[in-house]
Amino acid sequence: MNISKSIVVVNSIISDFTEIFVQRLVFRLNRLHKPGFTIIIEDETKLSQKCLEILNTLNSPFMIVSDIKQTPFYSVIPNVLPLFNQSPYKYMLINRERKIEPDIFQLKMDRSLNLEDNHIHTQMAFCNGNMDAEKGIAIGRVSGIGKMRFTEHSSQMYIPFHNFTSRDYYVHGLSITDKADYRIDNYLNLKRTHESDFIEFGLELDFDFSGKPIIYEQDLKHFDYILGAMHMIPEITPEAFLKQLEMVVTHNIDVLAHPFRIFKRNGKELPVKLFKPVAKILKESNTAAEINFHTNEPPEDFFRECLDMGVKLSFGSDSHNLGELGDFFYHLDFLKSLGVTGDYDKILWRKK
Repeated sequence: MNISKSIVVVNSIISDFTEIFVQRLVFRLNRLHKPGFTIIIEDETKLSQKCLEILNTLNSPFMIVSDIKQTPFYSVIPNVLPLFNQSPYKYMLINRERKIEPDIFQLKMDRSLNLEDNHIHTQMAFCNGNMDAEKGIAIGRVSGIGKMRFTEHSSQMYIPFHNFTSRDYYVHGLSITDKADYRIDNYLNLKRTHESDFIEFGLELDFDFSGKPIIYEQDLKHFDYILGAMHMIPEITPEAFLKQLEMVVTHNIDVLAHPFRIFKRNGKELPVKLFKPVAKILKESNTAAEINFHTNEPPEDFFRECLDMGVKLSFGSDSHNLGELGDFFYHLDFLKSLGVTGDYDKILWRKK
């Protein structure tokens, strides 16, 4: 067996959140660390089938051993290993090409940063993976974040599952909906049950092609936090995007969700020429820009424009899987690439 140049060692993974934190780890390894090999130190017989299925989505080889001495990498692994199954949920990255101390990473955010997750879905999202508000709150409380905001798709509160991706609702709005499909009261019940100083319920507000919110006004009034989204626009062109945005920001949205993701989703070239005018619109409307990595790559140059113009930035996990909730390792790394390494309060959106 060839000894890989980088090895991740994860020591003892069974905890109250085993499957969720293993999923979070796999997301990180596949997206950021990209190790040549991963070693899980655990009794494999104690792992659930679901946990094993998650591990099998790793993009690189891995092995599960009960004793580190059972691996061919034993000689390069320190005698003392951090525990993954206890807060702050640490794991180790060893780079064999450089004779330096191993890097220690953790799943838990630094609570002193007071980071807020402003984009989280619930079990009511038709597009959710394993989301559940109650479980999400438990994960949020141990993830080191200062606030969590659930933001369900407004359109999905009024349309049926079998047709939720239909363009018709963006053309005609609520006029073609059936009251038998309405679920907004269920979402309001979740809000009443779980809202607290730590937890807020808002909306990811969808808009029809005329720029009108896809929600009834009497329902919208229950929410104080609004994440504006453009999941569909009349045409996937820079001109149509700008026109729709100009209408969307007139509805007092707090944050613009995943700016420009719609172009990638539709296989279109990123409209670089819009970076400056979009940042200008956000600044003039006092709207924050969301840094979002859910099936998305935030364009650095756009966020540089935002920083230059004083547009506030918002962190959103856009969790459709509990493993994503409150993990801002990517977001902080992204800010570092923009030259921001501290004093996040100066640039991050905070609710007034």
